[in-house]
Amino acid sequence: MKIAIIQKCPSKTEYQKLFMLQNHEVEVYNLSSTKVSRLLKRDIDLTDFDPNKFDYVILVGSEALKNYTKQTSVTDYTGKQIEGKCGYPNFIASISPAMLAFKPENKPVFDLTVKAIHNIFGGVEEDMANKNYEFYRETEDIKKFLRRVEAHGTDVVALDSETSALEPREGYMLGISVTYELHQGAYLDADGLDQECVDILQRIIDTKDVVFHNAKFDMKWFNYHLGILFDHREGHVHDTMILHYLLDERQGTHGLKSLALKYTDLGAYDDELDEWKKDYIKQYSIDPDTFSYDLIPWDIIKIYAAKDTDATFQLFRKFYPILIKNNKLKYCYEELQLPALHFLTRMEDRGVPVSANRLLEANNYLDSQLSAYRKQLWEVEEVIELEQEQGAVFNPNSVQQIRKLLFDKVGLKPTGKLTGTGAISVDKEVLDTLATQHKVPKLIKNIRTHLKLKSTYISKLIPCINSDSRVRTGFHQTTTTSGRLSSSGRFNMQQLPRDNPIIKGCVVPPEGYKIVALD
Repeated sequence: MKIAIIQKCPSKTEYQKLFMLQNHEVEVYNLSSTKVSRLLKRDIDLTDFDPNKFDYVILVGSEALKNYTKQTSVTDYTGKQIEGKCGYPNFIASISPAMLAFKPENKPVFDLTVKAIHNIFGGVEEDMANKNYEFYRETEDIKKFLRRVEAHGTDVVALDSETSALEPREGYMLGISVTYELHQGAYLDADGLDQECVDILQRIIDTKDVVFHNAKFDMKWFNYHLGILFDHREGHVHDTMILHYLLDERQGTHGLKSLALKYTDLGAYDDELDEWKKDYIKQYSIDPDTFSYDLIPWDIIKIYAAKDTDATFQLFRKFYPILIKNNKLKYCYEELQLPALHFLTRMEDRGVPVSANRLLEANNYLDSQLSAYRKQLWEVEEVIELEQEQGAVFNPNSVQQIRKLLFDKVGLKPTGKLTGTGAISVDKEVLDTLATQHKVPKLIKNIRTHLKLKSTYISKLIPCINSDSRVRTGFHQTTTTSGRLSSSGRFNMQQLPRDNPIIKGCVVPPEGYKIVALD
């Protein structure tokens, strides 16, 4: 068998040995003939490579993958056979074995990649059993389906929601997906759900184990829009994202699509939807950040949605039996992570009480302070002199202008602290030190501080306040390797300054409550 390997640039990597290809004819090609740390388009000089001369072509690293296929994530596609842009069907993606020297935790991933490559060579195909996907829009059809699920003997049901927004108070449900057995999935139009449908769904949730991928997201939508309750089912609501996190805590590896590609027989099942989305955005010149799923036609979203729960169901069947064999992981999952899942869902839904009036007052106060500081700064003789020399107003955000003002005009002595590039630093620590010697660095520091309070906190917080005067964010269990939570969403609540009374004073407890700080 004749095999080509394409890498970014020349290296000493022994691919024939690492990929166990000693019995095959192997040729190694370089996208760039010269060694580069970061590959740019202008560096690529491999222009006459013909993949059709080979039985298979292994693309090592993201650069080779992007150059020859429409895919970009080598982590997601490692060990997978992919059709190229040129129509050549036998490209195979692989993470670079060279990275194992500084990321040894990826050794199991590379070993699985090598195994998958040899399965492809041997003609071993993944199990592609017939799949049963159903789609219902009418209320009576939805009821019949849900009654069938309720009566089915399965102990486990996978659920998912398709929504028009990321927050339940800012959008509406498009539909829900249900899977109760392998290679099956159904997508139900939310417009067809009546109270009886919801009641049947609640009974299903009350009597079976429920599996989500990223459960906090979906539980909030089911609860807010349908009134579905989950808290009383603590221990019977599972999350495949958390299961995978406990088995493999590496960052950025817990997304449903990448896990489905790696551990199920569904392949890259969202490719058609992604292509439709890209074409739609291009055709109508839409900002990708403003695109929402309510723009996707029923015939496109229904297949993708049904496969979401099929993938979740398959992942649960794979991960859960592995995890419960380890008593420590089982304890961590059942006694720590699942209770935290419900607690954090309630906490996110409750939100942080914020006073819009106090924020506006704080904004006005900061504006008045900024005006006063700026007036004082622009009256300084050295600032006037600098502006005359450069023919422009002094910019307190310009590091270069600050250096010239403080050290050339005012005559202050640098502290000795340097930036990463070796230049004289004028960061907050330096300004704090110099502020004891002259009023100019103190004024610059005050202007910077007040501008940051306005732009980082007040300007971002005000648009995030819901109609009940609360700001809601996400607290994530699976994004760090330290076990700590992280926060993201419309506003990262972990960024609130603990020592600034202007911002902290805008978090106002409801009557009868107090704000308590714990660390």
